Amino acid sequence: MSIKVLVAATNPTRDSLLVVLRSMNEVKVVDTAADMDLALMMMREIRPSLILLDAGLAEGVFDLIRNIKLENPLTKSIVLVDRAEQQRLAVEAGASGVLLKGFSFAQLKEMMAKLYPEQFEVIAK
Repeated sequence: MSIKVLVAATNPTRDSLLVVLRSMNEVKVVDTAADMDLALMMMREIRPSLILLDAGLAEGVFDLIRNIKLENPLTKSIVLVDRAEQQRLAVEAGASGVLLKGFSFAQLKEMMAKLYPEQFEVIAK
């Protein structure tokens, strides 16, 4: 069974994420959202396992993280940030993980493996 992922990000971040995620056998991208309202609606309809959120999407991205935790506590979120302040806000909002933009494929896969160890083979260090 694969991890159902919703990507909520601006371009070109969204396109880059899709390329990386589609190369992972453990992941199934179920949809993408280009704005906060659409992301919230899709989260409610699709109930993905994981939402990848671009902190640059909108000011309300941290409120979206809180809504995700309230409405569907089983859905995890990884927030992609540009700066330390966004990282702090994402953690305070309850994000499952935070990655600084410019992260590597290996960093994303390692974070997902920590969140979903049953889906990923053990990553050798």
